[in-house]
Parts: sequence; structure tokens; C-alpha cells
Amino acid sequence: MDFTLLGAYPMLMLEGWPQTSDPAALARTYADPGFRRRARDDLARSRPTRLFNGHWDRVEVTIAAKPEIRALEGRTIAEIAAARGADPFDAFLDIGLADGLETTFTAKLLNAEEDEVGALLAVDGNLVSLSDAGAHHTFFCDAGFGMYFLGHWVREKKRFTLPRAIKKLSSDLADIYGLPDRGPRRFGLGSLGGFDEGHRDVARAHGGVKNRRARPRGQGRGRSGSAPEAILRRKAAGGAPGRGLQRFLRSTSSKNGSSSTR
Repeated sequence: MDFTLLGAYPMLMLEGWPQTSDPAALARTYADPGFRRRARDDLARSRPTRLFNGHWDRVEVTIAAKPEIRALEGRTIAEIAAARGADPFDAFLDIGLADGLETTFTAKLLNAEEDEVGALLAVDGNLVSLSDAGAHHTFFCDAGFGMYFLGHWVREKKRFTLPRAIKKLSSDLADIYGLPDRGPRRFGLGSLGGFDEGHRDVARAHGGVKNRRARPRGQGRGRSGSAPEAILRRKAAGGAPGRGLQRFLRSTSSKNGSSSTR
């Protein structure tokens, strides 16, 4: 999850965390030793219902607003605090204050234990998919999950063979949702595209909010008959995309005894 100290969503459940959006008021609170002491003491008491419980090795500086802060990009708060001989919570707030509260931090809050995530992914029937269906777009972007799965879990970690990974990303999902013409068994819609090293980049969107997006290199080099090309052909012929979903809706409504296809 990406956030700044202007709206530190992962920290909202800490005792005394300010509930204002006024930058000046936030800066005064973050600099207050009494506030820091109360919040630090609360962090020392781990709570399973709280998003963040002091795992500073999972919080990194992702985007710095000021040139003098950019040397910290890509480093975790735990690393920075150790190098400074400082408390991690103090280092976290000091970085934000020095950067005008505009530093973008990234926190790994859920499914951060790679071995456990790998075990979950390996279970047949567990689907590789997005979370929150595109909500919270100022905090994170998971649109590249398929390419990340191929790049990280297949190529780098070697936890899955490529054929099994393709099945998990295509026909497993198609079979669950009853979508026709999808998956590697049925070349046409949903054919395999090329993929190269995935990476993260920064975009300005949603009213000027800095947001991360996934742009996997090589995704555009699709096989003939891949989904983008098929959509263009249907548009040229006067058709429109969405045929698979329309068929899915018709099949489910007929099973339920309804004639509606909306």
C-alpha cells in the first residue's frame, strides 16, 4: 500500500493518530515528542486487528518529493533507522517532515511472508487474482498481478512451471466463471502474450495524486488472435468487446430460469 503522511492510512489505528488533513496541523503533531511517545508505546503492543504493527522492514521510501531525500528511495525504514542510530518510528516521521509530508511510502501489510504466499498459490483451486476489485486506487495498483506472477513466481523463484502458471492465470479462472473461449486450450480470445521483466513506475493520476502502476515490459507483444487483436477485429467489423461476459450472463440466467441478459 502506498501512502504519504498527509493521509497515512496504515497508521490510523494508532493511539492519538491525528484525524485532520491540514498539513500544518499534521506537521505540528508529528513533531510533538508527546505524540511520538504515545504512538510508539501503542505500536509496542501488537494487535491482530490493526493493519500495521511495527514491521518497519516492510515499509520503504518509494518516492521522495525533494532531491535531497531521493537517496533514501528503495530503502526500508528499518535500514534507514539502523544507519542513523534512530528509533524507526522517529526516522519515519523525520523523513516525512523533511520532505514536506509528501514522501510516498510503501507498506507491505498483507501476505508479506513469501514462503506462506507460495504455499497458498500452489494449492489447486486457489485463484491468482486481484484484491478489492480496483478500490483504493490512490494506495496501490495490482493491475499487473498476472505478469508479476509469471516474472516473480515462475522465472525468479521457479515455484511453478510455465504451463501450470498459464493454466492458473487463464483456464482456471475461465472455468470458475463459466466464460467461454478463454484459456490456452482455446486459442483466439485469451491467447498467450509475450512477457519480459516487469517493473514499477510512477504516474500522476486521480487529481494529481502520485500513484504506482504496473507496466510489464513485453506485454504488448501478443500472439496472433490475442485479446487486444481480437477486440480490434470485432470493432472493425462493427462489433464490440464483452462477448464472453454476455455469454456468461446468458448461461447463468438460463440456469436460474430467467430470460434476462443484462
